[in-house]
Amino acid sequence: MRTHDLHLRLSRSIQTSPRSIGRAVTVSLVVLLVVTGVLVLRRLDALPRTDDAIITANTIRVVPEITGRIATLNVKDDASVHKGDVLYTIESERYELNLAAARAHVQAVEAEIDLTDRRVSSQVTAIAVARAHADAARARLKETADTLARLEPLLPDRFVTPQQIDIARTAKATAESQLAGALSATQQTREAVGDSKALAAQLLAARALMGQAERDLRNTVVRAPFDGRVVGVTTSVGQWVDPVKPLFTLIDSSQWYIIADFRETELPSVRPGDPVTGYVMTEPGVHLRGSVESVGSAVAGLDNLAIAGIPPVQRDLNWIRIAQRFPVRIALEDPPPELMRIGASAVVVVRHGRR
Repeated sequence: MRTHDLHLRLSRSIQTSPRSIGRAVTVSLVVLLVVTGVLVLRRLDALPRTDDAIITANTIRVVPEITGRIATLNVKDDASVHKGDVLYTIESERYELNLAAARAHVQAVEAEIDLTDRRVSSQVTAIAVARAHADAARARLKETADTLARLEPLLPDRFVTPQQIDIARTAKATAESQLAGALSATQQTREAVGDSKALAAQLLAARALMGQAERDLRNTVVRAPFDGRVVGVTTSVGQWVDPVKPLFTLIDSSQWYIIADFRETELPSVRPGDPVTGYVMTEPGVHLRGSVESVGSAVAGLDNLAIAGIPPVQRDLNWIRIAQRFPVRIALEDPPPELMRIGASAVVVVRHGRR
């Protein structure tokens, strides 16, 4: 009887063991998943990550500063250039003629100023002569006045004749007239003296026009302002160009960036200077390194672009309230040039001091 009960209990325990094991495994898996999820969430909080990122770089629109026809075009689409390389040239004949005319005008004004200075010099000499004549007339007037003053007291005693008095008075009147004429001539000569101030102003204007003509002639040769990559070439030799329409775009390849959009809840964990690792979608196995350069301070929705220059970042959904995304600018350190394309998708992780 006891043997029978023992066998019965053993049989029941064997039947219930798989169920217990299954429950234990299930509970263990659930606990493992919960722990893993908590660790993942903590890691995401500690190391912000986003795949909403693109490669970018600074660019300029290459626009001519003068009008004319393209004489030579030395670049093609996606070509690499170095600082100082000639990108294209514009027909220069018209600007060479403008410069020659400007230089001739400067020389003509300079010659006129020289002639005017010589004329003024002769006029100044004439003023000196007129002053000398006036001084001589003034001396004669004094002499005749003194003579008349000496003779008039002698007339009552008949030491002089009335005729001598008349001659002295006539001489004084003549001297007065001569002095008045000399003073008038001196004044007229002084007023006739000109100067070259107006011509000097004309010379400054002429030299400014010559400088502008020289600048226009230099601008017929357009050079690369930095090392870069040319994109968007859609023109050719013979095309008429002007300062309104850009010819192509030049990418500054000396520094590449990643613009990564992080949720606003992650921004407290992102600071300028934080090291960043990432990769581009075309080569996930090639790691990119860099650092946070700046954290965006403003974004604009696509329905509110009132502030110029604010990057637009659209919300994923409009019917629920979700965290806004703000752009974070990341400066890359020596990235592989062959992987750098503006607009290429990227994934980045901010590591807070850990490389």
